Amino acid sequence: MSRRKLILIAVVVLAIAAEVGFNQLKEPEACVQIVNQCDEPMERLEVASGRSKVTIDRVAVGDSVRVMLSGRGPRPLKLSYRQGGNSLAGFELPMFDAEELERDGYRLVLNVKGNQFERYQEKLEPKTLWGRLVHEFEDWLMWVR
Repeated sequence: MSRRKLILIAVVVLAIAAEVGFNQLKEPEACVQIVNQCDEPMERLEVASGRSKVTIDRVAVGDSVRVMLSGRGPRPLKLSYRQGGNSLAGFELPMFDAEELERDGYRLVLNVKGNQFERYQEKLEPKTLWGRLVHEFEDWLMWVR
């Protein structure tokens, strides 16, 4: 092999290694969607997990907001808000794992209904071309079975 080809291969390998390294250093981010299914708007909604914290001034009746929270490993997820006619001023989920949600490609959905809430996970569309190709391949495998 010529010296020029070896240098080109080395540069490509270094670029790939740098990209992988940078991806390992950044904290995983997960989407949390909060849906207001109450009769009153939510005021001063605060969503926090570990050092990651987001405040939303107002969520109208029937509306939803999406927030991105980062962190490694399972941590408590805390929501606090003010809402007329609702004795529930917030709640805590003991095990929120942003890393797992990001890795598996899900978002956490929290439906706030009066004095209660429900939670479930919703599949996200892959962000990258490679992710979309893998997703399509998985769908095809499920169809072939």
